[in-house]
Amino acid sequence: MKRYIAIISVLGLTVGSVVAGIAMLTDAPPPMEISEAYPLAVKALGTNAAQYHCVMAFPMVTQNYYTNHLTGEWSFNFVNTNREHKLVWVFFDDKSAEVVHPTGF
Repeated sequence: MKRYIAIISVLGLTVGSVVAGIAMLTDAPPPMEISEAYPLAVKALGTNAAQYHCVMAFPMVTQNYYTNHLTGEWSFNFVNTNREHKLVWVFFDDKSAEVVHPTGF
């Protein structure tokens, strides 16, 4: 099941990049600092935020080939003591956060 979710996520990012224009992964620094993204991710967890702690965070930065606009998201992986995971994406463009996988893996 995890493999299917990962494949669908990668396909979604690929299709989204093609639709938005030619985009490429870049090693440029993310346009949003982790210190700005983390509070948004915790807020997206809602009332259960105190039960979870962050075990991994990484930026996924893409750059439009024509405009050099950087876009993407911070991906935060939270886990609680029952080993339940929540994946939260914080998007650079509109500074919004979304719990991508609310029930865990």
